[in-house]
Amino acid sequence: SSLSALSELRSLKLKGFEIENPLPDFFSDFTKLEEISLSGDSFEVLPTYFSSFASLQKISVSNGNLRSFPFFVCEMSWLTSLVLSNNKINSTIPSCIGDLSQLGKLKLNGNGFSGE
Repeated sequence: SSLSALSELRSLKLKGFEIENPLPDFFSDFTKLEEISLSGDSFEVLPTYFSSFASLQKISVSNGNLRSFPFFVCEMSWLTSLVLSNNKINSTIPSCIGDLSQLGKLKLNGNGFSGE
């Protein structure tokens, strides 16, 4: 894909592109991303390789078909923003979220989350 040539990309925002499940492999080339925002897409899980993107501080996946909480974010101590609004996640909110000391924004509304 010609998009894989964008390896220096810092911010990626895609809305309504109907990206299928799983995310295309070329996303793994964007290792310098600081922010990713995906809205209105069809994929159901986020790839775990995002946890190895040391610059990725903001993840936003909203108005889509995300079905499971991306537990790999608990390994991303540098994460400052996590938005998973209006998806199809049905689970408890993982307690590991409390360990993300840099997290300043957390939006989980519009899912089937329950507390512990």
